[in-house]
Parts: sequence; structure tokens; C-alpha cells
Amino acid sequence: MAVLKIALAGIPADGRPVSAVVPVRAVQPEDSGSLPVDEVQLEGILLPLDGDFLFRGSLTTVFSHFCDRCLASVKIPMDLDLLWAFKEGPPLAWDAEFTGNGEEKFRYQGSEIDLSACVWEELVLAAPLKYICREECAGLCPQCGADRNADACGCLDRAEESSQAHRGFADLAKRFPDLATADPESEE
Repeated sequence: MAVLKIALAGIPADGRPVSAVVPVRAVQPEDSGSLPVDEVQLEGILLPLDGDFLFRGSLTTVFSHFCDRCLASVKIPMDLDLLWAFKEGPPLAWDAEFTGNGEEKFRYQGSEIDLSACVWEELVLAAPLKYICREECAGLCPQCGADRNADACGCLDRAEESSQAHRGFADLAKRFPDLATADPESEE
């Protein structure tokens, strides 16, 4: 997106302010999966720094998804402080970027810096692995599907009663005694 492409010509010594609200599809590479984000807000300043450039700012968005435990709607805000260094040169190969050579600069070519790839990388790295509405979420009952946050369904009580009669994989262990491990309770 043109808003995130910053022309380098004429950037004053005190920097060039950047302020943009863009849809996530504007920063998403074509061959990547989607994220549950509608738009992102980028605020900051691009500063010249001894022939290189430094972007200092913040990235704000909201991840909107369903809770992985109870399927309720979840909105998780994200507000990141950013510090990106840019150096002129050809893009590094993917594996060369992670060699640990101490160089932690993004590369750019030509007369502009495109912040889109940097924004996308920050979004992917900040995306939650699990979307949970609240830490104490009890989730859905695996037997009847009831939301355990709203009501007790009684399946847990019935499951405890039936666990006395049904021992799951206990019969399978009898069929393969060589593979069975010792019961720690019987050794005491």
C-alpha cells in the first residue's frame, strides 16, 4: 500500500512522521494465511541514521476470534512498541536472516522503504497461539456441548460414575503386558 511506502528523498534530520490506519489485507503477502485482524494502526517516525534509517513507533490492532475453549467471541487488543533499523542492500535469503551474525536490520532497495513486510511480521509474531476469553474459562462439555461457564450440565458427575465401570485403555494394556509400565501406586 502506498501509505506504508516512505520516499527517502528529503527526509529531514529530525525525521519523517508516519501515521496510517490500513486494512490488514494491504500488508498481507499474497501467499500467506490470514489473521483475525481487520485493520492496523501504525504511528511513528522514520529517522536518518548514518546512512541507514531507524523507525521508532507503535503498532496497534485488535485480534477478533472465537474462544478456543467455549467459542464465545474474543477481542484481544495488541499495542506494540517498535524499533526497526533499515540498511540499503539486496534482501537476504530467509535462512541468512537467522544466522545470528548480529545484524538485525531490515533491507531496502531503491528510493523508498516499504513498511508493509515489517508490519506483517510483527502481526504474525504477536498473534496469540490460543484465543481464550478469560483465564478461568471452563469451556464446553465434551459430552453434551453445554457451555460450562453458563451452567453445570451434570455430565462430569455421570462421567465419574461411569469411569468406575469403564477403564478406557486398561483392557488394551492387558493384551500387551510387555509394553505395560508398572503402576506407581502398586509399588508403594
